[in-house]
Amino acid sequence: MLVPLVGAGPRPVYMDRTDPRRWTPANPRLRLWGVLACLLLVSLPEPAARAGSPAWELAGHAAPDAVYRLPAVHLWQHNPATYHNDVGCGAFTTAMALSVYDPARYGSYQVAHTFFGRMLEVPIFGGTFEEENASIARAEGFLAAEYDRGTVVNLAAAIDVGAPVILLVDPLPILGVGRHDVLLVGYRLTAGWVGELFVDDPGIESAAQPAPRGPADPGNETLLVANLTGKWTGVFTPIFRDRAQQARWRELAGR
Repeated sequence: MLVPLVGAGPRPVYMDRTDPRRWTPANPRLRLWGVLACLLLVSLPEPAARAGSPAWELAGHAAPDAVYRLPAVHLWQHNPATYHNDVGCGAFTTAMALSVYDPARYGSYQVAHTFFGRMLEVPIFGGTFEEENASIARAEGFLAAEYDRGTVVNLAAAIDVGAPVILLVDPLPILGVGRHDVLLVGYRLTAGWVGELFVDDPGIESAAQPAPRGPADPGNETLLVANLTGKWTGVFTPIFRDRAQQARWRELAGR
């Protein structure tokens, strides 16, 4: 059963109203074992989805009807004129994430190309391991770690402290192994409830949302929170500039 949140004080309070700390998507990401299972053609049973549509209220926001966003440089991973890499979504998304902090240094195709060359690639299937995104960010001097079993609470809290978040999406049927990375760049509050997440997908050429949204909303794709099951694996990588920002996120997100 879904019940409303209770706010406390001037700062936002974040909570899943079905479970106070976690929302587990239908297909949590499997790490290296998931890749090995693919190689061995082992099928695993799919966990049951949680009943009900996840809905989220952020109590304490000054503007209960607003779009909260982060600036990021869009990089298209299929750009034939600069750098084209069909399996480089991790490198592209990591460069886009770091461009939130320093667009001049990180918001380029050369950076995405360099990052991919530094990442550990997945055997046979290609692409890079998800942990490599955080590894690259740490090597650049940021604080980053990969988390499982994420919640919309975790994501909204990151945006509120100004931290970009890489999301692992598009899980394989049965195994639940994610196939693509996108960058969370914002969310929409309506009457105090989070109903939409805005992401920047490096696999999409346009840097803007399709019509009729256009540039009014951040990113180039909108994810409805009610439909996240089957789209998001629950794996996410927030990237912080310093320990103070990370501590503030932990306080808000309960991680």
